[in-house]
Amino acid sequence: MGSKNNHLGRSITLGQYLDISNRAYELMGKPQERSQKVFKGLRYSAWHNTALLQWSLRAGITKHITFHSGRHTFAVLQLADLPAMPKPELQSLSNQTPSTAYLARKQELNASIESL
Repeated sequence: MGSKNNHLGRSITLGQYLDISNRAYELMGKPQERSQKVFKGLRYSAWHNTALLQWSLRAGITKHITFHSGRHTFAVLQLADLPAMPKPELQSLSNQTPSTAYLARKQELNASIESL
């Protein structure tokens, strides 16, 4: 595991990966060719980034945003140990369906709000 400095001058550790759930692995099937799409039927085009740009502008966000930048932001937050989603919860997702994990997190947040 190495490290490198990101554009903010912070050092990040390389080589940390989030495992996918067993169900996701089953749905993907065995790898065929490197160029083969994992999820067939999804569109990969600039149209989606255009739609995201229009949505973000309506929300008052003027930064250039793409789905890739969203993935990057999520990864950086996880590596920086910021509380976007605690790592134990991410690890528990491998044994839960997304709905179950979401509901558990929602109940936890609601309980926290009620205790205020």
